[in-house]
This record gives sequence, structure tokens and C-alpha cells, in this order.
Amino acid sequence: ARRSVHEGIGFDKFKRAMMRELPQALDVQGGPGAGAVRGIAADRRLERFDVPDKAKLEVYELSAAFPGPVTPRDFVAMVIS
Repeated sequence: ARRSVHEGIGFDKFKRAMMRELPQALDVQGGPGAGAVRGIAADRRLERFDVPDKAKLEVYELSAAFPGPVTPRDFVAMVIS
């Protein structure tokens, strides 16, 4: 099982970094998976909704390519912040 522990990192810093990760992957030019961060790449943003003074919702098409013998996979992720 995979486990992730983020001791010593405040929530605000962690949230800012996670909110930058997918948009940064979109800036990379190339085919699916070109902007991979930790094996997962945002290939395109499908939707974005802003709720003024409340939240932002974004839906991304993601792809993942891990070392073999695993086939590449596509995902859809919804990020609410």
C-alpha cells in the first residue's frame, strides 16, 4: 500500500502546491503524459466553475504512465477548492 505523510508542512502551503500542480502540467507541450508530475499528467482541463467568494471547481483529463509492465491509463479528476 502507498502512504503519504506530510509532517511539518502546513495545510495552506500544501494546498497552494497542489493547486499549482495540474495547471503547470498543462503548460508542457507534447503528447498525452508530456507534463507528468509524479507519473500523472494533466492533458486538458475539461470544465471550470467559479462560485464567487466560495469555491472553484475544475475537471481535468489526466493520463498516467508508470514503469512497465503496466499499460498507460486515463483518468478524470474533479478538484474542488
